[in-house]
Amino acid sequence: MKSSSGWKNNGNGTNTSRFEGLPGGYRYYDGYFDFVGDYGYWWSSSKANTDRAWSRALDDGRNALVQRGDDGKRSGLSVRCIKD
Repeated sequence: MKSSSGWKNNGNGTNTSRFEGLPGGYRYYDGYFDFVGDYGYWWSSSKANTDRAWSRALDDGRNALVQRGDDGKRSGLSVRCIKD
């Protein structure tokens, strides 16, 4: 799921899924950016509760895991646009 370039620590993927996930990092609600090059975070379309929504993450490690979490809706995560 990871792109074949852009990841730190030799964490590039092979992009066999054609998702092309880039390590855009995370923006905290106060505007501070962190983890650019290390992690990619994406919103899902499902809310966890009133203040939080489900998210997915990839890291620069060599594991092939997609992590699931819930983040405050004031945070900044990447989005994936899909054309019909």
